Amino acid sequence: MNDAFYASAEIRWFWPGWAGWSVLLDWFEGNGRLPVPITPEPARTDHYLCLPDCQTVGVKQREGRFEVKALTAGPYPTTVETAVGQIDEWVKWSLQPSAAIALPFVADLNQSGPWRAVSKQRYTRLYQVVGDEVTAVAPGTIIAAGCGVELTQISVAASTDKWITLGFEAFGSEGEKTPVLEKVLAHFLRQQGPPPTDLTATNSLSYPAWLLRLNR
Repeated sequence: MNDAFYASAEIRWFWPGWAGWSVLLDWFEGNGRLPVPITPEPARTDHYLCLPDCQTVGVKQREGRFEVKALTAGPYPTTVETAVGQIDEWVKWSLQPSAAIALPFVADLNQSGPWRAVSKQRYTRLYQVVGDEVTAVAPGTIIAAGCGVELTQISVAASTDKWITLGFEAFGSEGEKTPVLEKVLAHFLRQQGPPPTDLTATNSLSYPAWLLRLNR
């Protein structure tokens, strides 16, 4: 069984509906200022376990892997440039169990709550942080400290729910993930200009918190 641990600091916003998608995507891509348009990742569907009244643990199945995320700190309220939201720090355990382990594992998880299939079309950017310098690099580049930025269209199976989410996920050594996130968020907003949709505390949620709200 191949597994790995990954620590991150994250901030995310959600909006219902796709009506503002094209304007948000233009803003995310720099309103045509980038030399090469951002290519969307292949569409995928993640299956999330909806744990009752739980915002501190997230469980999902993704392309044959299980991912379990646990909140380690936060949420911390923050204001960066024009953005107001909540920063969470997480540790994620990603594993790809054998069939002999996966089948009873899923059977046990099924007792904890229903699963929701969430389809995603993601556009991503990546920034490297060295000291106070923030530099855009190609997605997939191996760097020591930085932050991924994603703009994603979401549709939820078995419902008519459609959503848009904008997320920042920072990584680095112990104690630097949240400062890295805030540096990249500030840099991104200065580079892109004011977002066409307000980034407010009301719509700043983690995926577990969003799923909990969705299922109420």
